Amino acid sequence: MVLAMKDLPRLTLAFADFLLDVHQGILSREGQPVSLAPKEFVTLLALVEAGGELVGKEDLIARVWPDSYVGEGSLARNISVLRKTLGEGLIETVPKRGYRITIPVTVAESREQRISVVGGSAPTAEPSQPLQRLDLDR
Repeated sequence: MVLAMKDLPRLTLAFADFLLDVHQGILSREGQPVSLAPKEFVTLLALVEAGGELVGKEDLIARVWPDSYVGEGSLARNISVLRKTLGEGLIETVPKRGYRITIPVTVAESREQRISVVGGSAPTAEPSQPLQRLDLDR
């Protein structure tokens, strides 16, 4: 399943107790905003969009720093910040290859679904869809 931004204008991705609002560029945990620098947000977005599949280091660097040359150290710093922010164990390192998110990611398309994903309430909301692969048109 490939989702395009034009098809899901209010796309929110849910994982663990986090919500990632793609269009507003906001990460929240249990309803509270979580501060991330723009490059850290894009790094997290790339990992979450992949839905558990490996994202190569070169692909991450090209996406996060499209007009610059940076080494793997900058990417490793972003991953380190994300691990501190999200908690250990949510981002796996595949040595010499890249990174992947280790928990299920779902797509929540409405506020009711987001509540259902995070809190387990709102039984009338439709279930969230598992994220398989996301391709955002940028």
